[in-house]
Amino acid sequence: FNNDYSAAVVNGKRITEREYFYRLDQAYGSAIVSQLIEEQLVKQEAEKEDVIATEEEIDEQLTEITEQVGGEEQLNLSLETYNLTIEDLRRQIELDVLIKKMLEPTLEYTEEDVKAFFEEYSESIFPEEAAELEEGELLDYETYKDETLDVFIQQEISTARGPWLSELETEAKIQNNVLEDPGYKFLGATRNIVKNIWDDVNSNEADETESESVDTETQE
Repeated sequence: FNNDYSAAVVNGKRITEREYFYRLDQAYGSAIVSQLIEEQLVKQEAEKEDVIATEEEIDEQLTEITEQVGGEEQLNLSLETYNLTIEDLRRQIELDVLIKKMLEPTLEYTEEDVKAFFEEYSESIFPEEAAELEEGELLDYETYKDETLDVFIQQEISTARGPWLSELETEAKIQNNVLEDPGYKFLGATRNIVKNIWDDVNSNEADETESESVDTETQE
């Protein structure tokens, strides 16, 4: 009768969904909320910088991933193994596109950096092409320059991503109720919202005061 509220039934004994979700939260709650916080930080920063991931860009990345894993059927099997859906994958692709668009313009590197990267990792990046070489023969950098640059940029973005997210997290107002028990209920949450609004008002007033001061000095 209560099977809809059961995670499982063992010899007629129910394991409740409440217990299931409690155990799930205990095991993965902190990791999941950290991931959700990071995703929200990325989205807010993208909105601030007026950066978007188009459907065409997401579709293009999805096509590349599908080809890399060996086709649509294999992709669906892989997603099923990890209990994910295409929409889950598309959401992750969207975040990756946003991060790349925001971080790539900040990267600093030279042609020599890319070439050194190629010389060190070319056999790993192009294993099939490297396997066809004669003994002592090397892959030609100019032939694989563009593809190497793409991989190099991906690597640099991957390296920069952690510090960048940490900086966003440091500057943000974050209340993590999974890792820290909230010290208030509804009324406290209201106070917190009011405080944030008040901080914004004071910040705006300070900006206006500074602007007026500059105008006065200009007039004088």
